[in-house]
Amino acid sequence: MIMTDGVVDAGGVRLHYRDSGGTDVLGSPVVLVHGMGGDGHTWDTFARTLVRRGRRVVVPDLRGHGRSGRARTYLFGEFGDDLEA
Repeated sequence: MIMTDGVVDAGGVRLHYRDSGGTDVLGSPVVLVHGMGGDGHTWDTFARTLVRRGRRVVVPDLRGHGRSGRARTYLFGEFGDDLEA
């Protein structure tokens, strides 16, 4: 599986993500979001399966997780805002 690393700024926090790129066979990418105790690599096996089936997969590291930056607060609404960014 080929995943490209990317970075986006979300409200002053640098968020890292991986994206398989390309066009999704169904038109919309699949965004896989990890739980509070992990990071985007939680989804590696499942993401590979989806990519092999023609899906575009985006896997972010939420604020304060994995390679993403730390933040002053970790409110659930902020996690949602980060995903929109």
